[in-house]
Amino acid sequence: MESVIHLLKIRCSKSTGFFYQCNLVTEKDFVLRYDKATIKKELANMKIKLNPDQEIVSTIRKGLKRTGGYCPCLRERTEATKCMCQEFKNPIADPGFEGVCHCMLYYKSL
Repeated sequence: MESVIHLLKIRCSKSTGFFYQCNLVTEKDFVLRYDKATIKKELANMKIKLNPDQEIVSTIRKGLKRTGGYCPCLRERTEATKCMCQEFKNPIADPGFEGVCHCMLYYKSL
């Protein structure tokens, strides 16, 4: 509930200062928006691109929707398997790494 309250305060109109005029956003919506923003930021900073094959991208994105954002290629549902999974985040921290993630959704170039 704290996340929802925090988000409501952020969304309030600065001119009125009244909290009852805010849009009610669920915690799930907040998490999904945060995840998308985080992924976009990581992509911009790390030279990571989506797979150019749109069929693969479409299939993986459908799987991500079905699994609630967890890697559709892995059975385990933990924070480590939330897209962009830890299995890909660890090697991309190395500036010399070039390759794809487990699902082939993302590709990191040098």
